[in-house]
Parts: sequence; structure tokens; C-alpha cells
Amino acid sequence: LSEGGTNIPSVSSTASGGARLERLRVSFNASDIKDGAAEILQVGNGGSAPIIPLNFANGAAMPAIRISGTDYSTTAMVANGTRTLIFMKSGSTTMSLTEGERLLDAFRYRDDATLPTPGARVLNVYAKDGAYESQATTFTVNAGFTPTISQQPANSTIPTNGTATFTVGS
Repeated sequence: LSEGGTNIPSVSSTASGGARLERLRVSFNASDIKDGAAEILQVGNGGSAPIIPLNFANGAAMPAIRISGTDYSTTAMVANGTRTLIFMKSGSTTMSLTEGERLLDAFRYRDDATLPTPGARVLNVYAKDGAYESQATTFTVNAGFTPTISQQPANSTIPTNGTATFTVGS
């Protein structure tokens, strides 16, 4: 869900001055999840990265999460048609901005349905610093759409140890 760079601003009026975060919260409308357990939030890269099915129930058990040596606990809540995941640093009341940024950068949406149901999936992410929580940063995924490729190149054979050049046109 990361857009690169720094996604969490370090400005706050709390005692920590924005240097520490209490938690990250991800919320979305339950009705946005069209493909049940096939729609997941993967936390990290690779086949062994923890996955959270986005059709979770209130209080559902969540997988252990470890990012760059830091462990996080996850709480799942469902209320009034909204699903919420709360991520907190295990064994601490706060996490550094760097830890929060690494956690956010590790979030990956995936739809493993054979034929994903087309439509927007809107995920809102909030950072909480002490008594104050940020406004939502919204990430929208358009699932189930096949990209259109125009100007397909003619079939070509590239010899072993050969090179090919591809140019993106406007």
C-alpha cells in the first residue's frame, strides 16, 4: 500500500512531537470485499509472509508479524459494516516512525480468486500518535480488470546472449 518515500508525516502536537506512533489502523467497508478469503492483506514479501484474509470476523486470530526484526500484534474488529485491523508493536506502547513506515511499506493487497470480482477496494490507513489520530490516507485498488496493451510488438526471436530494446510510447 506504500506509494514510496515517507508516508507517515513526523508532525504532531503531542508530547512525542510525532517521533513515536502508538499504532497503525487499516479500515475498509466490509461490502468492498467481494471475493471472500481470496482477498488478502499480505504483510511482507515472499511466500512465507503472513497473510490476513480480508473477510475476517470480529476478534479473529491474526498471524504473527515480524518486519526487520520487529514483532507486531494485530487485532481484528468488525462493527457497523466496517472491518478494522489495528497493528501495534509487540512488547511496547509505541513504535518509532521508521518502524511504522516499514510496517506500512510491507502491506500488500492481493486477490487470489480465479476470476476476481471487478471493482474498487478502498483501504483507509490511519497513524495514531498518543491521543491524536491522523486523517485517513486512502489507498484504492481496482481489482478484476485486465490492463489493455496496445501496439504489441511483432513476434521476434532474440538469439542467446542477444539483447532487446523496448520503448514505451505515448
